[in-house]
Parts: sequence; structure tokens; C-alpha cells
Amino acid sequence: MDCNVGQCMVPPPNVDFVALAAGWYHSLGVKSNGEVLAWGANRYGESNGMSGGHEYAAVAGGDGFTMGLRANGRIEVIGDTRNQMHYVPAPNYGYTAIAAGDDHCLALRPDGSVEAWGDNSDQQCDVPEPNTGFVAIAAGRAHSLCLKADGTIVAWGSNYTESGFPANQSNVPNPNEGFLAIAASRDNSVGLKQDGTIVVWGSGLNSYEPPAPDPAFVSVKSGGRHGLALREDGSIVAWGNNGVGQCDVPQPNSGFVSIAAGRSHNLGLKADGTLLAWGSNTNAASYVTNQSVVPEPNGGYFAIFAANDRSLAIQNHTLVMEPPRPQTTVFAACIELHSVMPNPFNPTATLEFSTASIGSVTLEVHDLLGRLVRRQVLGVLPAGRHRTRWNGVDDAGRNVASGSYVLSVRDGSDQESSCKALLLR
Repeated sequence: MDCNVGQCMVPPPNVDFVALAAGWYHSLGVKSNGEVLAWGANRYGESNGMSGGHEYAAVAGGDGFTMGLRANGRIEVIGDTRNQMHYVPAPNYGYTAIAAGDDHCLALRPDGSVEAWGDNSDQQCDVPEPNTGFVAIAAGRAHSLCLKADGTIVAWGSNYTESGFPANQSNVPNPNEGFLAIAASRDNSVGLKQDGTIVVWGSGLNSYEPPAPDPAFVSVKSGGRHGLALREDGSIVAWGNNGVGQCDVPQPNSGFVSIAAGRSHNLGLKADGTLLAWGSNTNAASYVTNQSVVPEPNGGYFAIFAANDRSLAIQNHTLVMEPPRPQTTVFAACIELHSVMPNPFNPTATLEFSTASIGSVTLEVHDLLGRLVRRQVLGVLPAGRHRTRWNGVDDAGRNVASGSYVLSVRDGSDQESSCKALLLR
């Protein structure tokens, strides 16, 4: 991988990571105790330690700066101060999600409003009115993309590439309705609709026909000039520029639970913990960087992230839940949680589980401190295979912060089956 400034040299001890992110030339990781580590470029202090100790739930990186979201909803920004990114809009508490563009910041409040600050040369910080009802945020190079609870997308900021060519990445195509997920890359915007339609607009990727609508799509990602979509059955669809094989999904194309897209390469995480990578192994300057070569041993992976010409992954044998949550013995013959997809997810995760006999079932969500976040009675279910969803909110209907959560299904005899999932807003 491209490591010209140390962005691939993980500082020791390389254990206990639960979340990943990256800026242009630096990498970020959150540990299970809430500590943030950064490595790579440090031109403006973006790889210095975050203040406040071990209490962060999520991170995001831009061009020379780092954002950190604390468990209490407070945001810290370090690094480049030229565009005043470190001046977080008041009141600085209660935020539920963060996103970083090249030189601007986005943050979501629990009331559904969005704050934007930093470089505003392309109006990427001028949130359109009414500033209400937002449930997800994403940031491109110089544009902002937000999803509303009513299924519409609001986009604002630049409509040009960095070279000045028209791209229209902030002009949402009509009909603007029925969306359930969004993604943004440099000058691209992608939206996934409830009926499985993928809508693409912006520079590069919009010149390629997206895949046919499929209600089984659960996640979409945007690379430089290619896109990825994950189906409920664990298969991946790739489309767009295929100059270095970034759209040639390796066989067998099955069992995937999470996807990530870089400039010209992809990552696919399988349910068995193995990781596949395909596409480019060089950077934009044609130097060998091997971002599509998975390190051995290839197993036990839990989370993935792709950034430009870098690949980042966490192997779950190094992760620790601190303090540990008491576990109940799982009897697969009674109730079994088979999968949580996608993982990581934003904002909705689909759980597939089975019950051996008729009975009441409850969904429970705990944070890594063992605190109950959400309890949902699913009712009396017959024997067989079932699906349910968690939409990233707590019992009060508030959006919870990015981070790792333990999702459990519990039957009437108090037997449960659990899985850890990563929410990345």
C-alpha cells in the first residue's frame, strides 16, 4: 500500500481496534476503550493525539485534519486550522454522526438538523432550509449529501470537479424520493432506493449504467469511477470503469457481509472472516502499492475501510470488549442469529435468525459497556427463519452515535444469540 508518509505503519500495540477511517495521507483507528490513534502525515497535527482521553465512538479524516466524536456527543477537531474546522458549532454536545470532506465538516444532531463548517468556497457549508428531518450524512471533496427521514436527498456545494469541469454532484436527479442510503466520494454522489434502484450522479461514475433495480440491495459504495452494491444474499455487483479489474468480483461471489471501495480497488468482507481485495495494486503515479494484496493470515477480519490507494482492516481476534458483557450460552437448536448485514452498516442493519419452535422473540441492542440501547419485542414467531431490522435508534427514537454494538435475539426461555456490528454514520 502507499506508505510514503507512514500512513500504513500501524503504531503498536496493534490490538483492540473497533473502527477505522482515513484522511488523504493519514489513517485513523478507534480502540475498544474509546482511544483514538492516528498515523501517517502530520503536516498540521492531524496525527497528534485527540484530547479528552479514552471516550471516542467514531472518527473521520479530511485533507490535513481529524474529527473525533465522543461518546457524549461532543466533537473534537485537530489539524489544519486554516478553514477554522476546529471551531465546532455550539452547543458542542449531543451530536450523533460526523463526516469529513477535503476541507469541511458535517455533523448530525439528534433533532435531525445538520451543522456544517470549514471551507465554504463552494457553499458546501450552507445547509439548505428547512434544516430538519435528516437521518444520514456524507461528504465529498467539496459537496455535502444528506438523507432525510422522508426518503429525499438534499445535496449542496460544488457542482464541478477539482479541475473545473462540470460534474453536477450536488444536483439530485428526479424523482427525488424513496431513498434509504447515500454515499459520496470525491465528486460523485450515490443513492440507494427502497425498490433497489441505484441512482448515480457526479463526475466519472455517472457515465456508466448502474445495475438494474434489485430490492435485495442493502448497501452501496462509490469509488473513483466505479461503484459497488451488496445484496442480501451476500453477493456483490460492481459497475463502472474496469481498467484494472476493479469490477471483476472474485469467485465465488457469495457470503459477503461488507464492502468498501477505494480509488480503483475494492474490499469485500465475508461472513467467515476472510477478506477479498481486487483491482489496482498501484497508486495514481503508477508506483506499486499492493492495496489489493491481503496480508496473511487471511482470517478473523471484522471491519474494513478503503481510502484512495489504501486498505485497512481489523482482525477480530485482537478485539476486546471492555468491560465484558455477561454472555448467555447459545443453544443453536433454540434460537440462532445467522447474520447481520451489512456490517458495518448505515443506518439500518438486517438481522437474519432462526427459531426451533414457536415462541416470543425480543431484539436487544447493547453498547460495548453493556448498557441497553434498544429493546424491541418482535412478538410470537413460528418455528423457522426470520428477519428483522435495527435502524440505529435508541428506545427514545434518537439516532445513536457511530460505534460498535452487540445485537442479540432472545427467546422466551431467555436463551440468546448475539453478534457485534459496527455502525458508521
